[in-house]
Amino acid sequence: MFSVNSNKGGWILIVLLLTLIAPCAEAQFYQNAAGLRLGNASGLSGKTLVNRRFALEGIISTRWSGINITALGEITQPLVDYRGLSWYYGAGAHIGFWDYPGDSEQGTKLFTGVDGIVGMEYTFEEIPLNLALDWKPFLNILSTTHFVWDEFALSVRYVIHY
Repeated sequence: MFSVNSNKGGWILIVLLLTLIAPCAEAQFYQNAAGLRLGNASGLSGKTLVNRRFALEGIISTRWSGINITALGEITQPLVDYRGLSWYYGAGAHIGFWDYPGDSEQGTKLFTGVDGIVGMEYTFEEIPLNLALDWKPFLNILSTTHFVWDEFALSVRYVIHY
């Protein structure tokens, strides 16, 4: 439940790359983007910006031999000195079916709970690409109560509409 199965050096490299490429491109406000979410729980991510400060994100991911659906509301804030680079934070909920390794009972069960999220994102103007790096801890409430803190991910999304 509390182990991190990711390469720490890889995450440091991703953060450095995002920081280095951000000043090289002119970012633009986008409305919709969809693509892959790569991390401990990988899958699909879709994001809609309601306005420049608020977004809705939906995630369908797999982990522990199961599937999870998450809905999030996010507040977006620009990052100082990096035009177009922003950070965001928010909360939401999830529902999923999986075989959690920490449970004493074997088999797939229904889990629901609450999620938090904090991250950084950048959208390129030259190409329709949005990159996001985030941390999404969650608390399961139904079936068993436990906190999962190790959900880090890189989302690579195609900008559908500017």
